[in-house]
Amino acid sequence: MCLRIGRFLAALLVSASLFPAAHAETVFNFTLARDARTSAGVYNATGKLVRTLWADAHFANAGTYGAAWDNLDDSGAAAPPGTYTVKVMAHNANYVWEGVLGNTSDNF
Repeated sequence: MCLRIGRFLAALLVSASLFPAAHAETVFNFTLARDARTSAGVYNATGKLVRTLWADAHFANAGTYGAAWDNLDDSGAAAPPGTYTVKVMAHNANYVWEGVLGNTSDNF
């Protein structure tokens, strides 16, 4: 596995080129410089999101963490052989619901 670490829009980006085997899982590591809320996904060679691994997961400490991809896409089908990239973004974003999308009148 090839591991590259870089910065992307003030967020941590960890990439690993992966070649999934049928019915196995692909293990990878990522490092956080500080506590952070994170999201992660697997992307194919054209940059299309294949699988969302997690969203808005909080890691309370800096350090290196391990995770795994089950080599399935978001619909549960096995990913075809190829090169995949895991991207882990530390965003520390907090989502606040501020009302209704669309019609904000009294008549719903």
